[in-house]
Amino acid sequence: IFYILPATGVNVSMTLEGCIVRISDMIAYLGRDIDDATRMKFICFSDIPKDITLVLGNNTSDIIKTVVNDIISEGFINCFLARVTSYNRHWYFLK
Repeated sequence: IFYILPATGVNVSMTLEGCIVRISDMIAYLGRDIDDATRMKFICFSDIPKDITLVLGNNTSDIIKTVVNDIISEGFINCFLARVTSYNRHWYFLK
């Protein structure tokens, strides 16, 4: 059994497939929200602070790649799936 760690810090036991779907949805929503906001000209990537783009990337594709790679790396190391906690501030800024 794998675990996903929600924002509350409480472990929620789920199947591996359930964890993957839940995290995939979070990543997809974030990517789609960024794409929608830039397409509608609510924001442009230059509006995102440099400390965030330096860590996560300069475009939607790079941000998704960074988040996915880090979730996979953390999962192999810790045997659970979760967003990398050092990126939480960056993640919530983009949300």
